[in-house]
Amino acid sequence: MSPTSGKRGASTPQSQRARKRWLSAYGITSSPSSVVEHPKTVQHGWQGNALEAAQLENEPNSLPSAKSADLTASRGERREREIANFVSTYSQIIEMLRDIESQVAEVKKDAARLSRASFPKTEFHGFPFPASQGELLAALERSRAMLALPDNWDEEGSPAYREETWIRAVSLLSEYTMAACEVQRRDLPLPLIHNGPEGSIDILWRSPNRELLLNVPAESDELPTYYGDNRAGGEHVEGELMPPNVMKWLLMWLLE
Repeated sequence: MSPTSGKRGASTPQSQRARKRWLSAYGITSSPSSVVEHPKTVQHGWQGNALEAAQLENEPNSLPSAKSADLTASRGERREREIANFVSTYSQIIEMLRDIESQVAEVKKDAARLSRASFPKTEFHGFPFPASQGELLAALERSRAMLALPDNWDEEGSPAYREETWIRAVSLLSEYTMAACEVQRRDLPLPLIHNGPEGSIDILWRSPNRELLLNVPAESDELPTYYGDNRAGGEHVEGELMPPNVMKWLLMWLLE
């Protein structure tokens, strides 16, 4: 039997499908005019020997499968690139956020410095005060008279008042008045400064809606205490003074 005769050379539906898959895998189109007679086995435009033709008919999916594997590998590589790009972008965003956070912190520091420098100040016994608190400084100077009181000054056994206690009261008033100007942008009302029990010193503020009493104890290892109310008896606050958080909260409460 000649190579081009009989069943072996005849065009069958199976061989046509195999040929189309093979050609489409490489992007090749064909037409009936491409069929060329050749001494070797000819199958609709595809030339090859009988063994190759048999392999093509018996393994019609081999070439498309190879291309599918290539496409899968290509998709995997593309996915890896996308992930790498995402990680890189995420890292850049994190760095940008850190830079912004650092810049915000610097702006806050600058604002605090400007705030502290935005009003005139003076000193009293080495402590800073807003220059607008002249009446307070005069009241503090007058309060030094309590330091001249002797032991048992009230004939009830009360101790004398020590200068270190008075200095701590001055320091506390310095912190409060400076914070009120820096944070609240306003002056505190003028307080009353009294000699308190057991050698302590009382500082009392009264506003239309609030009153606040601070007590500076005679013992330096004890914390100052506070008590405040809304002057109507329906609300009160009290506790130990632990600056700076309690101090700022009390300032806002007093100036409401």
